[in-house]
Amino acid sequence: MTPQIPEPVSAALRTVVAELSGTAITWAVTGSCSLALQGVPVAVHDLDLRTTARDAYALADVLERYLTRPVRFSSTGQVQSHFGALTIHGAHVEIIGDMQHRLEDGSWEPIVDMNQFKRWVTYQGVAVPVMSLPFLLDAYRLLGRADKVELLTRWLESAPPA
Repeated sequence: MTPQIPEPVSAALRTVVAELSGTAITWAVTGSCSLALQGVPVAVHDLDLRTTARDAYALADVLERYLTRPVRFSSTGQVQSHFGALTIHGAHVEIIGDMQHRLEDGSWEPIVDMNQFKRWVTYQGVAVPVMSLPFLLDAYRLLGRADKVELLTRWLESAPPA
């Protein structure tokens, strides 16, 4: 099944892969684009890039000509991260460094080693790092995204083993 990713987002993804190739930056596609790249039928409107706090700034430096919002630490009260934004080929791209979710007890979840949850997919002949579906399911639960939790749970229950 070919992922249904709109051309501006697809072009942005190809640019990110090309620009970050050969760097030591730790990164992976997350969010809806990650779901689509792994075969989940979902609408994709933008590109979310998960990385470490340190690498969020390095990623912004490499892609500086596309930067629309510099990376800085911020919190919504429910999530905190080193956030930044880019516009590449007309697509909105979010940089998300060391994202943490607030837990029910009010504490912040520990920063995860994203490499433990990263896998690789091939898209248009190029290897692309993505966050795993089980990782994304847990993240959507913590975010209270019932729609994505339901969609992903049904997908994981019906999908053949990889």
